[in-house]
Amino acid sequence: MKRQNEDCCAPVMTGEDLSRYLGVPVATLYAWRNKRTGPNSGRDGRYLRYMRAEVDVWLGFHSCVALMSPAEMSHYLRYSVATLRNWRSRGEGPGYARVGKHIRYPREGADAFLTGNAA
Repeated sequence: MKRQNEDCCAPVMTGEDLSRYLGVPVATLYAWRNKRTGPNSGRDGRYLRYMRAEVDVWLGFHSCVALMSPAEMSHYLRYSVATLRNWRSRGEGPGYARVGKHIRYPREGADAFLTGNAA
């Protein structure tokens, strides 16, 4: 009988395995695939498969980026969380990413926003 955590350590992972491994819903994996922002995947018939090595490379790249919550970003920029929300709805302000149902801001985007706003 296979233990539950053996799936996430296999060289080839299913969408469900990767979902458990990353702690995100399978629907998020599909959204990342459509936007071409997630880890590389391939098809095995009608099923998606993810190579563990490529997932680890993708995670390594994304873990180097310091992400901040809206509260942390508002403290960093000295603007309110409501102002950040308004900017997002209008397509203005610093760049952000939606991770599952959460909003995250990369620190580099905040620095670029401050530099561009100061000019």
